[in-house]
Amino acid sequence: MYLAHSSNSSGKPQSQAEHLRNVAGFASEFAEAFNSGEEAALAGLLHDIGKYGDKFQRRLDGLEHGLDHWSPGASVALFERHMVAAALAIQGHHTGLGAADRESLNGMSLSKLTTDHPLGLTLSESDTALLMNRFQLDSLTVPSVTDPLITGYPEHASTMLDVRMLFSSLVDADFLDTERL
Repeated sequence: MYLAHSSNSSGKPQSQAEHLRNVAGFASEFAEAFNSGEEAALAGLLHDIGKYGDKFQRRLDGLEHGLDHWSPGASVALFERHMVAAALAIQGHHTGLGAADRESLNGMSLSKLTTDHPLGLTLSESDTALLMNRFQLDSLTVPSVTDPLITGYPEHASTMLDVRMLFSSLVDADFLDTERL
């Protein structure tokens, strides 16, 4: 079993699958207010897929540090699912929402982050196929999104407001699930 969080005050760890499902559910519920529940669910499910990496699992035992576990999910959202808003929300859910320009989006490339991470971190895992396999073995699937917030590169300030709303939904959902431990 892959863990998202080590033992809490009651001595019970949280499984990765439970955390991803919970965050997806909360984020989707919050984002329904602006008709983006599907994309929020996708973001919630992918936001921490890097925790399926062996390095992250060792981090929970105190054997690793300085890991980025969020960029693999942002990469899958952007480069495999073409969900720009979800990718931005995932990428920023620990570090803050970044710019949505072409250079910043291309900076989500795991090959680039492996060799030149802007925060000096190490990816918990750069093989998204391995991570997605473990995700699927946990009986999780990435939902389809019928009406994404952004198609292509964001061009208008109003689009970035939508991204901020999705980002807030994800951050609040992640915080709420983690706080319940």
